[in-house]
Amino acid sequence: MNPGYAYGLVLLGSFLLTAASPVERALGAEVEESQPDCGGSILRDGRYHNIGDVDITPRSGHGSLFYRFFFEDRKDQEPKSALPVEKRKAEDYAAPPGQKTRITWLGHSAMLIEIGGLRILTDPNLGQRASPLSWAGPKRFTPPPISAEDLPGLDAVLISHDHYDHLDYKTIMALKEKTARFVAPMGVGGRMVDWGVEKEKVTQLDWWEEYSLEGKVTLALAPAQHFSARGLLDRNKTLWGSWVITTPESRVYFSGDTGMFGCFKEIGRRYGPFDFTLMHIGAYADVWPEAHMTPEQAIQAHVDLDGGVFIPMHWGTFRMAFHPWKEPAERFYNEAIRRNISFATPLAGVIVENPHALPRDPWWRELE
Repeated sequence: MNPGYAYGLVLLGSFLLTAASPVERALGAEVEESQPDCGGSILRDGRYHNIGDVDITPRSGHGSLFYRFFFEDRKDQEPKSALPVEKRKAEDYAAPPGQKTRITWLGHSAMLIEIGGLRILTDPNLGQRASPLSWAGPKRFTPPPISAEDLPGLDAVLISHDHYDHLDYKTIMALKEKTARFVAPMGVGGRMVDWGVEKEKVTQLDWWEEYSLEGKVTLALAPAQHFSARGLLDRNKTLWGSWVITTPESRVYFSGDTGMFGCFKEIGRRYGPFDFTLMHIGAYADVWPEAHMTPEQAIQAHVDLDGGVFIPMHWGTFRMAFHPWKEPAERFYNEAIRRNISFATPLAGVIVENPHALPRDPWWRELE
């Protein structure tokens, strides 16, 4: 089957899939509606809204979007062979993490963050597809550097929103017994509880709410400009957001998915400066500019946040848009050099920890 056709089927299927199980938006608690500006989330008529009611609907309409996924020539949108990774083994994590912050990109938006003596994993899709279907949909370009089964015990898993490339059922099931705490935006935790994650392990937050992880690390859900859905009838029934991860010695920002919007400076004012900003650079398109930043916009957001080392993510793993697979990294690299920001471009599996020895090789240039 033509991969574009298959992906179109997945998109269509995801719209037709209703939320098969009820979403406990606050694990059984009532959620009050609110509409602040860069404050708490905006819940109206049972659905969350972006600040300013920014519309994320594709500008060309769903019909045109489906046509592009079904029939558009998709030259260079996937690498011709598996991408290189630095393999990690369970033994690599036998010792408890130290106090120094270390970050390992596991592909797409899965970032293993060792901070304050704890291990935290973000948006873990370590499966073969970002799809509700096992036989079609965006397929991983290359295996992850470590499997979910070989990961060490995790102090927390953070979820930014409920899209399939960020919240993967099989990965969550593989992690549920080795993870002490799942922390998610309002409603997303209910999905994991419905799947079988113990309710006592799940914490849900609104924008700007904080959770203290073992008294060592503070987790704060910050605003983002995006949307949520896993089916036709549940669009924006759950919240989306970005994550701030802090200790007295270190500060990390994780963007999840977001378009360019006016709250980055406010996030930086409240929580910055950041030692690391982990930000998405891929899946942008002219038909949904409000939902995903371009690489150049992501660098501006990094500056607005008062970021230190920028580690790009959400590229080089799944085909989620129409651009060539290496274009996000190339645009990011050129703009980062031009603007003279501090950054790292590691292979998946490479541990980034020393700001004076950052991996900055444009390794994708030698690949097809």
